Amino acid sequence: MWKVIIADDEPFLLEGIRDMIPWEELGYELVAAKRNGQEVIDCIPRIRPDLVILDIKMPIMGGIEAARIISGKWPEIMIIFMTAYSEFQYAKSAIEYGVKSYVVKHNVLEELPVALKKMSLNLKKKYGQEEPEREQSQIEKITDYIDKNFSRKLTLDEISDYVHMNRSYLSRMYKKETGENLFDTINRKRVEAAKKYISEGGKKMWEIGSLVGVDDAAHFSKLFKKYAGCSPQEWRQIAEQEDNGR
Repeated sequence: MWKVIIADDEPFLLEGIRDMIPWEELGYELVAAKRNGQEVIDCIPRIRPDLVILDIKMPIMGGIEAARIISGKWPEIMIIFMTAYSEFQYAKSAIEYGVKSYVVKHNVLEELPVALKKMSLNLKKKYGQEEPEREQSQIEKITDYIDKNFSRKLTLDEISDYVHMNRSYLSRMYKKETGENLFDTINRKRVEAAKKYISEGGKKMWEIGSLVGVDDAAHFSKLFKKYAGCSPQEWRQIAEQEDNGR
């Protein structure tokens, strides 16, 4: 999904655009909604959007000045202007700042989806093979985070915040790229770690469950059986038999 930042100083218009445009259906993730151009400039280094939608006239910093800065510092970011009829000439002159399209504000709910569809084609042409590479990079980042944190309670919100992705898109992308649900991966790693603790001996089952991020003993036992094919106690017996046979 393409990441989008939008800026407009009219709260009702901003709310309407945020809630009534089918962002995900169009292939976008609205990651931030700001009130002026300066707020957009400040958050770009952290969010790294693919597209910025700017109102032309805003307090502190308007859309044209923001577009000038964006085109200078981050020329890869595409820009759409929202304009009133009286500002139409300003929108035309801003093409030099990387503005690829503009929509009229009073008809924005009809015009913006059309502009977004056209922009999506431009983004696909521009990035070409970069999107699969970017997704693979995100998968590696997610995997590394899981490896370092599966021994404690993990939530989808926490992981999505870490990689700056929409939670539902993260789940779909992870399944598509790995063939496995995200929490199947997490739980499988927990069970593999638990097997080692059980084989080493000296710890009670509830202690082992806690060490791998599952504090509830009954849930740990159920989880272990699902992914190992036997109960923790049965695994302990297998491990003891193997030790005695050596």
